[in-house]
Amino acid sequence: MIHPLPDAISRVRVAIRRRREFLSVLNSNFVKAVLLKLLEQGYITSFNILNFKKLLIFLKYIFGDTVITGIHNFYRPSALIYLRLFYIHAAVMKSSISFFLNFFFSTPFGILTDAECRMLKTGGCLLLSIN
Repeated sequence: MIHPLPDAISRVRVAIRRRREFLSVLNSNFVKAVLLKLLEQGYITSFNILNFKKLLIFLKYIFGDTVITGIHNFYRPSALIYLRLFYIHAAVMKSSISFFLNFFFSTPFGILTDAECRMLKTGGCLLLSIN
């Protein structure tokens, strides 16, 4: 069985490389929560529910270039990475390119970015990073 979130991240990566305007991914509540956060952060234009199995994601382009230049999956169901608040802060501050990266976490408060985790003083499971 394929886990929907890593599959969706891989499909987005391929769609960006092929300059697609939209793509379809497997439907799940977890993927919808991540897509809502991506929509809120301005990385995608919108997404629609095609049927109970598929979601349609519309990628965002500015002057012919995608807003998402790189996406990396950290979520593996067999090896989850949990970070406390201190480690989130240390990882973001020590990264030389942290200004351009956005980390997404699954927390008790829902899907949050690294800045929101620091503001709410909570840690969580590292899902993905986008630059």
